[in-house]
Amino acid sequence: MPEQKDVCERAPEDLLGSPASSRRHMAAAFRRELAGEEALDPLWKAAYRWYLEEAPEALRGIKEGLFFRNREESLSRALVDALYRRGGKLRFSPSRVEKFSRCPFAHFVSYALRPEERRTFESGPRELGDLYHDCLRSLAEELTLPGVAVSAPESPWMRAEEDAVRSRAVELLRARAKDYSEGLFLSGKEEQYQLSRMEDVAADAAWQMVRQLQQGKVEEIFFELPFGSGGGLPAIQVESEGETVQIYGRIDRLDEIAGGYARVIDYKSGNENFDLREVEAGWRLQLMLYLQAALGGRKTLRPGGVFYFRVNDGRIDLDKTDESKLEAETRKLYRLNGILPDDPQLVENLDGSGFSGPSEILPVRRKTDGSLQESASLLSEEAFAQLQQRVEELLGKLCLRMKSGETAARPKCARGSRQNSVDACRYCDYRSVCFFEPGLPGCDHERF
Repeated sequence: MPEQKDVCERAPEDLLGSPASSRRHMAAAFRRELAGEEALDPLWKAAYRWYLEEAPEALRGIKEGLFFRNREESLSRALVDALYRRGGKLRFSPSRVEKFSRCPFAHFVSYALRPEERRTFESGPRELGDLYHDCLRSLAEELTLPGVAVSAPESPWMRAEEDAVRSRAVELLRARAKDYSEGLFLSGKEEQYQLSRMEDVAADAAWQMVRQLQQGKVEEIFFELPFGSGGGLPAIQVESEGETVQIYGRIDRLDEIAGGYARVIDYKSGNENFDLREVEAGWRLQLMLYLQAALGGRKTLRPGGVFYFRVNDGRIDLDKTDESKLEAETRKLYRLNGILPDDPQLVENLDGSGFSGPSEILPVRRKTDGSLQESASLLSEEAFAQLQQRVEELLGKLCLRMKSGETAARPKCARGSRQNSVDACRYCDYRSVCFFEPGLPGCDHERF
């Protein structure tokens, strides 16, 4: 059967009607001609000349659309100083540097325009994370005695029992929920049910936190440790074009491990996964910057790893799990996720259980001969030092770009199968204002 045109495809003379509909069809014809898909019909040229003489204002939108380039000009130095300097200094947080690295335009909107988010009176990931974080911090403060090592026999950490820890975690969560956001978690049946689920998660997380510390050799533990804000660790100093940029923030948790190691742990209520490629690309920088701040403030310590401790409502399929293995499966949910140097003494001090096979605490596995199996989570001491150096160099470049006022809408995006999950646009709050549309001129991802 011979090919036939679609019934909706009509000749140009049939599409010339009212000014509004004619402009729409004329713009589409120009776009096809610019893309090399179809030569421009002389009738559209005649229509363009008519608009040019009789209604030139009507052509403005067509011209802007056809020749649109999504290119944001950098801010002037004076504007950068007015928007970003505080007390005459440039001070950035790790999360802010990370946001800029993911997309300079999103950083510009967040920290220069500063739009206020329309908040709704309901619980979400942020609210859940706040409660879990406060609960674990309060419990840790109760279990820590000044001048007593965490792993000392007389330490409350070592004497803590599971039932008591779980019970206390629930009490702390309930107490915090009463005054959190004007009683948000007590405002209705749905929120109260949400709180009851959170109590189970908090109890599990609290006990797993205590259990992990009981198996290690931790001397001191610090929660919410500030750096660059006074009273804590000094700021990270970044030299940039003859000026010092300060990086300040707050470390969720810093552990000083026997042997002179520093371990950084960040509590996450989502399913965060530490990926080395994301660190090297600047997508995920906070943990390594926290470690840099910790080592800069305590010169005698060596890197002991950076990890996420995931506090979430992990599900275990009871149909596929024997009841006797339920505890082991729960421990897997709370296994630390991150990287550490390949140092047998460090591993022993972090997990002293004498494990064989996979560790229940660390993302490492021990072979039958007792050696540690190679993995993406276990870096040689040289490779770990090189990673620290790369992060430091990347931080310097990012600070320089931030100082220069870069505002381009150029979001990062991972290549390959992970592209859908690692895309700065996916959960961006500012997609409606950046005009970033893949395929349009000037709209290119920074792929890694």
